[in-house]
Amino acid sequence: MTTYIAVLRAINLGSHNRIAMADLRAMLEEIGFEEPRTIVVSGNVVFRGASASSEKVEALLEAASAKHLGVTTDYFVRTAKEWQAIIAANPFHAEAKSDPSRLVMMCLRDAPAPAAVKALQGPSRAARSCRQPASVLTSSILTARADRS
Repeated sequence: MTTYIAVLRAINLGSHNRIAMADLRAMLEEIGFEEPRTIVVSGNVVFRGASASSEKVEALLEAASAKHLGVTTDYFVRTAKEWQAIIAANPFHAEAKSDPSRLVMMCLRDAPAPAAVKALQGPSRAARSCRQPASVLTSSILTARADRS
């Protein structure tokens, strides 16, 4: 069995894409996954299942959410080992330790093109950091800028 961690995008934001975590856990069990555990009402969920590609699990969860929960949303799924590698590759170790509430990691399905990374950083930004205030650099803005390449 493989342990997966899924991050749901844009759920439980005000009245937008409301999902009860009990319903999410029940859906995962209904489609064959085991031991689903949710994190608060974030939509982040840890579960176990047969080994499959992240893309396959994402597609399965997205279809099941539409069918069982009436919600269309993106899932970003990686194995526990893949998440550990993502954390280890964090280029902002000092910031993560000194001020973790200001460190944001956004999941993308594919690596952005170099031009998109440059657009996120802006002309006066350091090569490794966007360093925008959270209120200015929302996930919608990040996605829009990352898609412009």
